[in-house]
Amino acid sequence: MRTIYVFIVLLFWSCSQQPQLKVPHFKGLQEVDEPLPLPEASDWRAQHKEKPQTFVDFSKREVVKVDEERFVIYLQPIGTFSNEENRLIQDVQKYLSAFYQTQVTLAQPMDSTVIPETGKRFVAGKVQWKTGPILHEVLQPTQYPNAVVVMAITPTDLYPQESWNFVFGQASYTERVGVSSFHRLYVANNYRLTLQRLVKTSVHEIGHMFSLAHCLHAKCVMNGTNSLQESDRQPMYACSECLAKLDVHRSWDLKKRMEDLIGLSESFHFESDCVHLKKQKKAMEL
Repeated sequence: MRTIYVFIVLLFWSCSQQPQLKVPHFKGLQEVDEPLPLPEASDWRAQHKEKPQTFVDFSKREVVKVDEERFVIYLQPIGTFSNEENRLIQDVQKYLSAFYQTQVTLAQPMDSTVIPETGKRFVAGKVQWKTGPILHEVLQPTQYPNAVVVMAITPTDLYPQESWNFVFGQASYTERVGVSSFHRLYVANNYRLTLQRLVKTSVHEIGHMFSLAHCLHAKCVMNGTNSLQESDRQPMYACSECLAKLDVHRSWDLKKRMEDLIGLSESFHFESDCVHLKKQKKAMEL
């Protein structure tokens, strides 16, 4: 009898560890997850030995949630932007709204003078901004009472610390702030690829602000990346486990989310991502 009791307890514990979506199609979403390939020598997973963030690990965190008081993602432009860059920001705004199924608002642009001198360095005659002062001094979610997170976007190159050459973006797990840069993502005469890169970086950094760690489960927008080449191989969609974690943050219609993302992906010509999103949508209709 004792053996049976222990078995039942262990079975209950095991089941309780599994991520659960509010929609009854989590298993179907798992089945269309694409496995991660073996990393190349220069890839993020080869260079950084990270521990997988299980759903249980995630649930134990004091996660950032969309609620009645904090329900807006603010995009905070910092610096001077061209007409094309302003158009890119507006399209990123559309995609983020569909991906996170919450309101995304463009804040009034800030001048580059908000960056303290201690947060700048010059490399080959070009300025770089340190991410720390942007996250901890310039951006303050409290200045927008209904902000769930605030993410800066800038055309200026970024670096996280003196030993690093650059970073595409960075976010704080605890302060609900992040920053992304156009600088290394822009491709002349290729709007689609530039937008794709900026969307990936923005979605990824906001995912961190919503308490998600780097994904080690499957191909996912939350996979870590070391280079543009690796980032370009990374998808724009979330895997089943990261969707389960995001599901904790809000009450949303996951099927509507898929439809919104498919519509935008088609209009932006994100073909490969659109194929996978349609597989996820079909999995939820089984």
